[in-house]
Amino acid sequence: EAARLRRRRLEKEEQHLRECEEKYGKIFDEIDVDKDGTMTKEELERYVKTQDENALVDLGIGRWEDFLKEIDIDQNGQIQRDEFIVFFSVGDAKLDADRTFSALFDAIDTSQDGKLQKHEILEYQWYRNPCVMHLLGVGNFSELVSAMDANGDGDVTKDEFVSYLKGAVGHGKEDVAAWKTMLQAGRTATQDFGSG
Repeated sequence: EAARLRRRRLEKEEQHLRECEEKYGKIFDEIDVDKDGTMTKEELERYVKTQDENALVDLGIGRWEDFLKEIDIDQNGQIQRDEFIVFFSVGDAKLDADRTFSALFDAIDTSQDGKLQKHEILEYQWYRNPCVMHLLGVGNFSELVSAMDANGDGDVTKDEFVSYLKGAVGHGKEDVAAWKTMLQAGRTATQDFGSG
């Protein structure tokens, strides 16, 4: 009986790995336009332009340098297909709260100064997802700063943003998955009906 259960678990894990290899291999192949087996920052940027602009948030990819540090197993400064597949196949990287909320912060922080500015929030809210304020649990920028600015300096940093969302949304995979579904639904409504 125990041997049969182990075999069943192993079969399920093998099936999961095959599905991940197919899914993430296909994404990698779409990104790797020159078909050299490595992904560059430029290729990732081109891919994102052909997809929903929130593809990076959906994948949980924030800044390129941070992503490269995490995914580049052999530390050669390049992302190979197998590294990409392994990264997304093990441990549900796409549902990691820190990674997901950090990627959203990076998507909003277009100035890349590590702080959210009012114009960045408003641009993201109206042009990319009109529901984002609601999903962040605030009604306007002043409420956002008030709710998220833990040290009271008037700025919302990535750490404060991530910490606030983990407290408001939760940090479990199910919490993050539900929140990402709502974020996607807001983007879909914008695409279907316009941003108002």
